[in-house]
Amino acid sequence: MQQLPKVSSLRDAVQTVISSNKKDGYPPTRFIQMTSVNDAELTGVCSKVIMKPESLTALYMAICGNHPELLTIEDFVAVYGEAWGFHTDIIKEAQRRKNQFDEWAKCTRYIQ
Repeated sequence: MQQLPKVSSLRDAVQTVISSNKKDGYPPTRFIQMTSVNDAELTGVCSKVIMKPESLTALYMAICGNHPELLTIEDFVAVYGEAWGFHTDIIKEAQRRKNQFDEWAKCTRYIQ
């Protein structure tokens, strides 16, 4: 269990996920490509990532594989989503996924 990194914005959270994933040896290539947008578009892009079934499949393989403590955008949106303007449905899905990731990892990965 690790402390969720402190971030000041959604952009900061995205950069923290990318940096953490690289440090853990997980290449976030697709996430980098998808989030290479201006800040006004970032909430929409991250919402699509959270709701996309394919992203859940990729994270399942990573978390159940060699990266059980992988940091995800869901970890941040579950906590800060309301303040960042995410729709309630997106926040609930981020929370659901975060809990699922913890189950797959067989531990609480991040605490606030």
